[in-house]
Amino acid sequence: MRPHRCPLSTPDVPVPCGSRSPHVQRSTVSAITRNFQTAGLITQGRGVITIIDRAGLEEAACECYGTIRRSFERLLPRTYTSD
Repeated sequence: MRPHRCPLSTPDVPVPCGSRSPHVQRSTVSAITRNFQTAGLITQGRGVITIIDRAGLEEAACECYGTIRRSFERLLPRTYTSD
């Protein structure tokens, strides 16, 4: 389940999940999640990421997040839960 389409603050996303993406090193995922945790956007522990500030996390993401989300909303209505 993807966190941006999940109404829960603790989506079912194990910490190493992002590092399974092609061309993404586990150390890079760890550094990014550490930065997000320091900024108060998430907490992580025992393989679970909890989103504390979803709006802040979306703002911290690159500008392509909004573009991709709008495309999903246009092509697949009701893909996202209400925010």
